[in-house]
Amino acid sequence: MTQDAWRRRSIYQLLTDRFAPTQQSGEVSCDYAKGVFCGGTWQGVIRRLDHIQSMGFDAVWISPVVKNIEDFTTYGYGWHGYWAEDLTSLNPHFGTNADLLALSDALHARGMALMVDIVINHMGSTANVDYSRYRPFNSASQYHPQQLITDYSNQTLVEQGWLGDPNVPLPDIDTENVDNVKWLNSWINSLVQTYRIDGLRLDTVKHVRKDFWPAFIAASGVFCIGEVFSGDPNYLSAYQPYVGGLLDYATYYPLRRAFTAGGSMTELAALLSSSYRSKFVDTQLLGTFMENHDNPRFPAEVSSTPSIIRSAMAYTVLSDGIPVVYQGQEYGFSGGADPQNREYLWGAGWTQTAYVPWLTLLNKVRSTAWDAGFGTNLTSGLYSDGNTLAVQKGPLLMLLSNANVTRKLSLSTAFAPGTQLVDVVTCQNIIVGKTTNVTLSDEPRIFLPFGLARNVCPATQASSSLLSRIASVFSSSSRSASLAKSTQSSYNSGISTTPARGRVFNTNPAVQTSSSASVPRTSSQLQQTSSARPSAPSIFRASTLPGGSLTTTSGVGASRGQSTSLTASGKTSLSSAVPSRSQTEAALAASMPSASSLSSNGALRTSSTSSVPSRSQVPRSSSTSSLPPVPGVFSSSRTSSMTSLTSLTMTTRNGRVFSTHPAGDTPRKRSLPSPGSRPPVSLSRQYRDPANFTREGYPISMPRDGQAPPGAARDASSLSTTYSYAPQRSRSEVDLRGTSTAQSHTRHASDSRRSSIASVSHMPASIKRSNSRQALQQELRALR
Repeated sequence: MTQDAWRRRSIYQLLTDRFAPTQQSGEVSCDYAKGVFCGGTWQGVIRRLDHIQSMGFDAVWISPVVKNIEDFTTYGYGWHGYWAEDLTSLNPHFGTNADLLALSDALHARGMALMVDIVINHMGSTANVDYSRYRPFNSASQYHPQQLITDYSNQTLVEQGWLGDPNVPLPDIDTENVDNVKWLNSWINSLVQTYRIDGLRLDTVKHVRKDFWPAFIAASGVFCIGEVFSGDPNYLSAYQPYVGGLLDYATYYPLRRAFTAGGSMTELAALLSSSYRSKFVDTQLLGTFMENHDNPRFPAEVSSTPSIIRSAMAYTVLSDGIPVVYQGQEYGFSGGADPQNREYLWGAGWTQTAYVPWLTLLNKVRSTAWDAGFGTNLTSGLYSDGNTLAVQKGPLLMLLSNANVTRKLSLSTAFAPGTQLVDVVTCQNIIVGKTTNVTLSDEPRIFLPFGLARNVCPATQASSSLLSRIASVFSSSSRSASLAKSTQSSYNSGISTTPARGRVFNTNPAVQTSSSASVPRTSSQLQQTSSARPSAPSIFRASTLPGGSLTTTSGVGASRGQSTSLTASGKTSLSSAVPSRSQTEAALAASMPSASSLSSNGALRTSSTSSVPSRSQVPRSSSTSSLPPVPGVFSSSRTSSMTSLTSLTMTTRNGRVFSTHPAGDTPRKRSLPSPGSRPPVSLSRQYRDPANFTREGYPISMPRDGQAPPGAARDASSLSTTYSYAPQRSRSEVDLRGTSTAQSHTRHASDSRRSSIASVSHMPASIKRSNSRQALQQELRALR
């Protein structure tokens, strides 16, 4: 597995002996603090893989697999695997060769990856070193002279001195010895190939000379992430050109200080600066973590407050880098320094409580957002103070706090004005204006655009259950079905992904959504999220061109002068006169079109017997909504039952005119407010758009990217196209039909010949054809 494939993985770290025994009957209490074997095995890991995968982890890092010394030392047995005796054999306490291979196969069958911890620096020993016991290095000449490391500022001593203490000295393998190096390179290649290992965690990297690692890693043929136990970013980053992946101790310590009582979140924000990132080759290959087996647990040393732990977890999983979560974090284990932080996991009872749901949510957010720009954008700091940090990473907006202090923040994000964001923690919505206004207290807030959030937030997903039913009714119309499919595939994140044709809307998009986009290999090649704004929704992209303007006019066959306004993407306001609800429902019983009056694609056929008033009888709307754009939401105070004839006119900076209006009718220009220029006015109801529409609720058949729709005139001087649609109030598709200028003169010579499309829910004719019409109308009424 390549390092690029590892970027999107989420790693669960476990200690084999402390994770799960082979049989459930073996899940008994263990006096783990005394350094005894508790009975965990590779077969036990297989048995409990559901626990790991259900939380969204797709890679498992297991402790070292080779045979360790069997002596009981001052610190207990070598149950952890870091005191090797024989590199040519597996640890019999954990299982057989077949068991390790079975674990590898079981992970791969689930689409998960296997990472194995490797110790190259040293072997294990009692106080009296016996070199003859080791395999393959059984001579004192194959080790550095015995000398404990006493000065960590002396790099030569750090690399050639011995770790441990007089009770348990750890013989330091001579990695300058050419024969030793050849054997180690051959051994790692064989181990990886035999057990189909996908990645390696390299122990004690700084205790081996830097230039040893490139050849060793090349021999392994897999991605490696090294442990350089130092919080100094200058010291840590110096190893990345040699190793590639590193455990991010340079973030680990600031993270803990920031969430400690009295700590400041500005320390975390400083890690997002370009000057800091320039120290590393690629910050997205750093393993982010807040706990491991070598340090006291977060609750023991930092905070046991649940909201603080959730915030720290969120930063670990949803910032740059490859998240690593240590077993027991999901249950809030609170052990101190080794051995108290090496608890046996089955003591928690495998319940789905504590932080299990939270980690599940975080992993789901990360995987959902990855292809929408999360994976190709670095985290940008938006705001920070002593208690608060707000960041954006591609389509993700995250706010964290280290205290129970309520703050109202007005953030300048990279989201286009009008984007609908959903807090996946609470399933509440906000709308982006000129700024993004959010209230934060102690609990973290995590936002995604609606199109992504619906895959994460249960409430958002539930709200669209009816939409699936409505969409299924559309299956009788091939054109509607194909448009819905096209829209869903190209506009899944709430940020437009359709490439512009013939012109550039955004020369440096902040969010790349193509799964086939190349992944930069260095931090300098990765885009800063704040560098640009996402391009406008594909339906009204033309209205976002610099210097462009958009005017609308509409007339509705109704006798009352009340107005309904629909707002969408920044600069478009659709208005129509609206009858009362009672008038609407009364008219339906008598005027519902029959199936015979419908064309094959669900459009209403024109008829000389139409009872729709002529244009001269159609009153024009005199007011225009000044609401800021509300993508994904239709806002209305009334419901309209008659067909609206809408005209759209757009003039670009290069002088090109794009206009759509009924023939012979001169559209009146209206002053359209800039996005977010006025606060929203109160509305009686808001309705989300259907699943098979653009995620911001725009009619899917509008002309895209400045191109005239099918059948429209291509001459720049006569780009005039007429659309008729049923003003939509509920979760249904707007059926748009366009004709060329020449056709519109013939087709609309008399408005009295034009039939109306009307229903309580303003669904197109294809829905009204369905036998389930009555049931759908009842459900739509209930949504009001």
